[in-house]
Order: sequence, then structure tokens, then C-alpha cells
Amino acid sequence: MEKRRAQAELDLLLQRQQQEKQLHELRVKLITEAADQERQLFTLKIELLNSNIKSALDQGLYLFES
Repeated sequence: MEKRRAQAELDLLLQRQQQEKQLHELRVKLITEAADQERQLFTLKIELLNSNIKSALDQGLYLFES
């Protein structure tokens, strides 16, 4: 009886350990995807800014007064 109880507790602990591992993997994936999206957004903002600067320069507009 005691052996069965100990085995059941061990099984539950192993199950919890596996669930914690899966949760950790999901968190890492979520954070990685969020970082990738932020990087893409930042890249698009830089491209837009560079495009606007080029357009202003092509039109002879000055961005800063000297």
C-alpha cells in the first residue's frame, strides 16, 4: 500500500515537472516571437524614416536649420 502511494506521488511529481518544462518552453517561444516582432517593427520604422529623409532631400527640403 505504501509503495503504491509513493509511486503515485512520484508519478505526480514527474508529471508536474514535465508540465513545468512545457510551460517554460512556451514562455521562451512567446518571448522570442515578441522580440522578433519588435525587431521587425523597428526595422520598418527605420526604413520609413530613411525613406522620408531621402524624399525630403530629393525635394530640396532641409530637415535642420543651420
